[in-house]
Amino acid sequence: MSDQTLSTAYPSETDFPSAKPIAEQLRFALNYAILAPSSHNSQPWHFMIQDNFALVCADRTRALAVVDPYDRELTISCGAALLNLRVALSYFGLPYAITPFPYSAESDVLAQIHRS
Repeated sequence: MSDQTLSTAYPSETDFPSAKPIAEQLRFALNYAILAPSSHNSQPWHFMIQDNFALVCADRTRALAVVDPYDRELTISCGAALLNLRVALSYFGLPYAITPFPYSAESDVLAQIHRS
């Protein structure tokens, strides 16, 4: 799976790679996902892209053990990033399907987004 750093600059919709492969379109949309608000600005998410899907994962290294001992706020923050991703995909007219918790409930993978 691809695990590359996303852009920290605010994405420009004119740069959308409409003629590129699905993986590149997902990577572009993830630049909007990372702009989501998070608990104490911890940004506790991690994304992986492969072919026509992306995984939204919890980044436990950014967990706030004292203020969020049960990772509730971490999960909500990842949900905010997922919502931003959904909005970006919809804005660019890209159909998608979401599978919540696609693996074991104990996995850090919180959602799988399929781009069809």
